[in-house]
Amino acid sequence: MKAKLGLAKLVLSSNSLRLMTGSKMLEVQSFHHKSTCAYSHLIHDSTTREAAVIDPVMDYDPITGRISYEFVDRIIAVILRNQLSLKWSLETHVHADHFTASQY
Repeated sequence: MKAKLGLAKLVLSSNSLRLMTGSKMLEVQSFHHKSTCAYSHLIHDSTTREAAVIDPVMDYDPITGRISYEFVDRIIAVILRNQLSLKWSLETHVHADHFTASQY
């Protein structure tokens, strides 16, 4: 799906969004954390390769009390594969439904 937003062009696909304005393009990719039904997002500037992760989720097993970072490791793999430079880890609000992986 493509839409024009003033001078910007928006391109949507199954799990990503591209916002193009002139020579700049921001790409957003969403990742669904099934056990908490939360979404984390990776946004990056296609020119500078600078990136931000929004609301990264830590894996937590409430039965064993164990934590892991398998979910956020998937996001890190995309960052490495696309040679992005992670500059920011952002939390949009306090999360009562999951633990953050920002410190990871």
